Amino acid sequence: MLQFDMKRFYLAILAFLLLVGTVSAQTDAPEAIKYEMRHQRTDRSYWLYIPENLRDDAPLVFVLHGYSGKAEGYQPEMMAVARKCGFAVCYPQGAKDARGKNCWNVGYPFQDGLKTDDVDFICKLAKHLQKKHGFNRYNTFLSGMSNGGEMCYLMASVRPDVFAAYAPIAGLTMTWSYKKYRDLKAVPLMEVHGTMDKTSKWEGDPANEGGWGEYLSVPDAVGLWASLARCTHRQ
Repeated sequence: MLQFDMKRFYLAILAFLLLVGTVSAQTDAPEAIKYEMRHQRTDRSYWLYIPENLRDDAPLVFVLHGYSGKAEGYQPEMMAVARKCGFAVCYPQGAKDARGKNCWNVGYPFQDGLKTDDVDFICKLAKHLQKKHGFNRYNTFLSGMSNGGEMCYLMASVRPDVFAAYAPIAGLTMTWSYKKYRDLKAVPLMEVHGTMDKTSKWEGDPANEGGWGEYLSVPDAVGLWASLARCTHRQ
């Protein structure tokens, strides 16, 4: 069951990307419902979409927005995929940083001093939803775009036990994280990234020219996880 749903997860991500590229912002998928959860003395928001007649013990997919983004109304195309493929979708809301921007705390230089513990928040939220709605804890997955993609890499590094697989989109592995977390465990991971991305550079940014902090090149970052999983085949 786990292996089957993991394949479905990757197919769902690919189907989602195809939908994003081929349909407008208008979608016939129902809206997600807003909820709040108290976490470390702060009320954190998230939006949850559960398709009608979803089977018990169903998979759950987390989708994390990018820097300065918001969970409300984010990537509604994923709900259309969820309805078709039979899983629930959770869109957590990132907290504001010192700039007043919604974000995930992944250790950017300008996030220095930010106390938000997003790793713990996402872990607690996953457990809460699994318990409340009966989602399968072995089939709970994490995806995210840009800053949300960085959060995927961080979660894979520090809490590989929480999610069955990770799918960062235009995500990066921060150099500080690579240096700090060396005892990594192999996890199923898929990165979707454009080679011409001017913000999250394919070739990395070892000199922090972009202001996001030093980060590895995408081939090096993905290659690290591939080597942990003992993957040798390349196309």
